[in-house]
Amino acid sequence: MNDRRMDQNRKERILRGLTVLTAGVLAGVMYLLLIRRNAIVPFGDNTWIMLDLKRQYIDYYAYYQRIFSGQEGILYSFETTLGSGMVGFMCYYLANPLFVLLLPFPADRLPLGVSFVIGVTIVLAAMIMAAFLWWYLERNEHAGGFFGRCLPSLAGAMAWSFSGFLIAHSMNPMWTDVWIFIPVLIYALETGFLGEAGEIPLRKLRLYGLRYSLCVALILIWNYYISYQVLLLVALWTLVRLWENKDRHPVRTIARLFVHTVGAVLADTVLMLPVLFALANSPKDILRLGMAATGQNLSPVDVFSKAYFLAYDADQTLFGYPQIYIGLFLLCAVVLFFTDGRRRIRERAALLIPVLVYMISFCVDAVNLFWHALMEPSGHPYRQAPEFVFIVILAGCRYLSGLRGKNACDADTDAEGEKWSRMIPRYLVTAGCLLGMLFLVGRGNYYYTTQEMLRINAVRIPLILAALFVCELLPRGAGIRRQVLPLVLILAMLIYDSSELTDNACFTQNIINYSGETRNHFLETVDAVKTQVDAVYAMDPGFYRMEQLTPREQNDGMMYGYNGVTHYSSAGMTYVRYLLHKLGFNDDGLYTHYGHDNTVTMDMLLGIRYLLTTDRSLVHPAYQPVETGADTGVYVYRNPYALSVALEVPDYDLNGITGIDNPYSLPQDPFALQEDMLSRLAGEQVRVFADAETETEEVAEGEEKKVLVAHITPVLDGELYMYLDGLMGTIQGLAVFEEDELLTGYGNRGCYKILNLGTRRAGETLTVKIEGESGDPDFGRPLFVTEDTEAVAAVFARLEGYGITVREDGNDGIAMDLPADCGDIVTSIPYEEGWSVPGIRTYGAMMVIPGEQAASRARDGLLRMHFIPAGMKTGAAVSLIVLLLCGLWLYFGVIRLKEDEERNA
Repeated sequence: MNDRRMDQNRKERILRGLTVLTAGVLAGVMYLLLIRRNAIVPFGDNTWIMLDLKRQYIDYYAYYQRIFSGQEGILYSFETTLGSGMVGFMCYYLANPLFVLLLPFPADRLPLGVSFVIGVTIVLAAMIMAAFLWWYLERNEHAGGFFGRCLPSLAGAMAWSFSGFLIAHSMNPMWTDVWIFIPVLIYALETGFLGEAGEIPLRKLRLYGLRYSLCVALILIWNYYISYQVLLLVALWTLVRLWENKDRHPVRTIARLFVHTVGAVLADTVLMLPVLFALANSPKDILRLGMAATGQNLSPVDVFSKAYFLAYDADQTLFGYPQIYIGLFLLCAVVLFFTDGRRRIRERAALLIPVLVYMISFCVDAVNLFWHALMEPSGHPYRQAPEFVFIVILAGCRYLSGLRGKNACDADTDAEGEKWSRMIPRYLVTAGCLLGMLFLVGRGNYYYTTQEMLRINAVRIPLILAALFVCELLPRGAGIRRQVLPLVLILAMLIYDSSELTDNACFTQNIINYSGETRNHFLETVDAVKTQVDAVYAMDPGFYRMEQLTPREQNDGMMYGYNGVTHYSSAGMTYVRYLLHKLGFNDDGLYTHYGHDNTVTMDMLLGIRYLLTTDRSLVHPAYQPVETGADTGVYVYRNPYALSVALEVPDYDLNGITGIDNPYSLPQDPFALQEDMLSRLAGEQVRVFADAETETEEVAEGEEKKVLVAHITPVLDGELYMYLDGLMGTIQGLAVFEEDELLTGYGNRGCYKILNLGTRRAGETLTVKIEGESGDPDFGRPLFVTEDTEAVAAVFARLEGYGITVREDGNDGIAMDLPADCGDIVTSIPYEEGWSVPGIRTYGAMMVIPGEQAASRARDGLLRMHFIPAGMKTGAAVSLIVLLLCGLWLYFGVIRLKEDEERNA
């Protein structure tokens, strides 16, 4: 008997392994078909570099590679906005273990590396889900064999790995690593806390609880924000399962779960505490700038409109409804499960309750806000969709498992009429639900629901239901007719399902690719700019900042390895952004970025020594072309007025600086603020901007436009700049015209900047028209100034002598050569608590190091400052203690288990 049982277990393990392997192979084949049909690298010139992957991650990958080559550190970087601590950034973006696979791919092969990593992610998602479903179905259905577990596991794995959310968000890899790990976490939760009485010994449960803690600790490191949403699923799953199992001691189970979850968080304290401090010091709050990103309440029809085949549009990834597509085959099975009256109420309710909770989170904006940690998402407004998809896939696979399994609901001994009488109403109700909702979706006139899409779904749903009906109706038992025909039918449905999932993925990816970057363009651009950056650093190896006037994207500093100003991420130092915003940087509501509109004075203050551009007309006239010896089409210019990032300024006065101490105060006059900063550095009042003579008048053009006309006469030769000082109330973007010729769009309540109107002569009069919307209130007083280049040169000549030589000291520090009797040191390196010199004061986002502190810390005239993130030392101590306690718990738990086994033997 034991030998027979061992043989049966061995066969089950082999079948399980083959199922998981088959799921991976199928997902891999489907992915290859996807990139082959859409001509994605390596099968064409298209790439996955689109949307967020284009704006952010591809540049982060280049930075990630330099970390492993020893060129950059994980604690601090000068390649982000003026410089920033990187622990929060790494935990948000680059902790995915799969990114190690990118290391063999150099910068010119990154598009191929991205295709490879996305493919590996999809294959892993399928294999993990297949393994989980095998265990889950065996536990819940007691179904075995090919029909009971293999086919449902494969169907669920394909639906999970090619679901709408995973394909649409493949360009957001910082989330997918947590999403695909959900089945592992739920498995650890079930085996560690929710096992039925007698199924798992209590002491073994306690040991398995550590397995759950390890899973939680891992996902928190991979991405703490998405982990928060997954932990909400854990809480919901636990409550429902305790109710379903009629647990006699639910409080004890919940308490154990809470302790293990807190323990997992504490084990990560070495990273989570610095992240917490970083977030506290740099709140990501766009509402303070007036960008009220309001949500919306959805109807169930809105949500369900994304459940159908080909229901996708280009805007849907960033701003659309929840991505819940799982394929029509499994969608039919889901509805059949919930309409199956033969199943226990608790059995269906255990999955229906989470489905309804997530539907409420989609439909009620206040609940959706809770699911996003009380922060209004600036994009991707329904990031909890993967947890919803996970639940409904389980429901669909539960139904498929019972379709031909050992515990099939209809016994073979039932009279044929009785079987028909039970099945027909159930299938008719299911067809009515799906087709009725499809009709409502069609009536909703969603711009992504075409008539062709509606017709395709209306035809396919009845066909799938008919195939499922026949498969369930066929008699069970031995014989070719009873085995082969159902097998062929189900395999045909799986092949159809895989084909539909692949087609939908191709359709989705093809639409998103409107913003994609081709491989050739990416490689040509990166190679040209990288060549020039390397040439500049070979010519001038000092510590300074560099920027691009014609950037590829917002994180070019991280791509090419130069100390930049522009940086875009959700983990950036927001108060640095606010300072730049006040100084006149262009701000689109999410980040500030450098451009040709910036003044020479701004470049001087921030130490921007070199500019790169493909358009020489954008460069300030005073800047000098640099011959770097490379004919790449990328031109390098040197700013002759770039100050050092650190200046010795005796008796530096911080009092009274215009709005600088309050990071959230509204920007008013960036020209006055720039002059104020220069004056305090120079120790006397400095004027580098001359106000132009301006006459303004408001005119109305019908009922739809509000227009402000300004007649400007510069008082000296030079570059003329414009700024509006009161845009917080405007809603739509403005338009700026010169003599009725459109110059540029200009801002709204969260996006406004200094605007460079070009070089103008004194006494020359020009007319500028600023056009708004009818609903806008007064959008501010226009400021027009001319920058006095001679005055800038004079200030620079005075301040250049205050400059302190700065160089990087390792990957997380700087070293300064101090003069004798050094005064206060002002740096444009942003202040953060992790810098190692005590007594630092703040000047907006910048640091002021008192001279006496600098002198006392210097060795041989050299001041070294190293960055250790705030809270990291304390966090390391807490993490070490928790890990030690977990190790002791595990050690003594194993000993007790061995003693029990020896006693029982």
